Amino acid sequence: MKFFQTIETTGAVSLMLEKAHDKDHPTENIALEESLHRTIAKDIAIPEDIPNFRRSTVDGYAVKSADVQGATESIPAMLKILGEVHMGETAQIPLEKGTAIYVPTGGMIPEGADTMVMIEYTKVMGKMVLVYKTQAPSMHMVFPGDDAKKGEVLIKKSTKITPGVLGVLAASGIYEVPVYQRPTALILSTGDEIVGPGEEFTLGKIRDINSYTIRGIWKDWQGEVISAKRVKDDRALLEQEVEKAIGYVDFVLLSGGSSVGVRDFTKDVIEKYAGKLLFHGLNLKPGKPTLAGYTKGTWLIGLPGHPVSAMHVLHEVIRPYLEAVYGNSLVQKIRAKLVENIASSPGKRTIQPVNVWREEGEWRAIPHYSASSLITQFVRADGVITIPREVEGLYEGDWVEVEVRQ
Repeated sequence: MKFFQTIETTGAVSLMLEKAHDKDHPTENIALEESLHRTIAKDIAIPEDIPNFRRSTVDGYAVKSADVQGATESIPAMLKILGEVHMGETAQIPLEKGTAIYVPTGGMIPEGADTMVMIEYTKVMGKMVLVYKTQAPSMHMVFPGDDAKKGEVLIKKSTKITPGVLGVLAASGIYEVPVYQRPTALILSTGDEIVGPGEEFTLGKIRDINSYTIRGIWKDWQGEVISAKRVKDDRALLEQEVEKAIGYVDFVLLSGGSSVGVRDFTKDVIEKYAGKLLFHGLNLKPGKPTLAGYTKGTWLIGLPGHPVSAMHVLHEVIRPYLEAVYGNSLVQKIRAKLVENIASSPGKRTIQPVNVWREEGEWRAIPHYSASSLITQFVRADGVITIPREVEGLYEGDWVEVEVRQ
């Protein structure tokens, strides 16, 4: 029997990234309100200063600092109130010597004023205001461009759009943003034993899991699933589905049929269209029987049939590729201290599910043991840690990085 030779997951990612240069990733302009979690496709320079006028950071009075020098609680400065500035309006009245104008937080500071006095240090007496505190110039004020200067590249290419980024774009008056189009995928679950909704489920059959888990993770990564189908062990049918997708989607994700067996057509089909395999076999536990080819801008990825293995391969290979190409971090990571030793498989990169909790202000982690093929670990465990191939195990008290994979 001919066995495939494995490569490191990092090597697989590197090989894929070399091919990434062969394709320009399509972009589109979308409305700001629709852009959350999408990826910026080019640097964005802001069109105006933020803020674009002098603003007060307090409720109080705009004054000339020279008029309140030496003011104390016992000897206040007395200034004439000229009026007030309303939010959203231009300050119309220029400040004169010996006068004050009321300005709310965020309001425009009138010409002639060079400082703000907090309302707590004032007292109104008719048309006059008493100021009980000396103020230095520029106190409680922000100036045009203090937050960002016109022309500054504030949002860089490959930035993931978060609620905070939405706020900055809105503050800049940018309501349409250039983003990468979502990476598209066709999901194919192969095997005569796979059954779906409405199909007879008899002893020896396996319910289709991968169509749902892979679709879920792809959408969670802000990708677009064009279709998810089940394909019997029929090479002609598999070729038909793959051929239609080439050049149309970014990824064809085939689960099952990637190991060595007389009825495993995935390898032959990928080789037919890609010419040759980019890799076949990962030094990963679980996830060894994985293969990939590339043609006409479409990745043909043969994933293991076991749902758990398929999910780990997506995280270990496809996710780093997407992160490198699109610039996003697609998973939550926490640093935790192990409370128990963990053995591994020397010579293989090992994925170990764990449970985590907070204790004494720190995250703690304990291994969750189950067979790699058991799907319930995705709800019984909180996440996973990765043990490098050259490490024989981890010890109680070691700090580890936990990837939250749900």
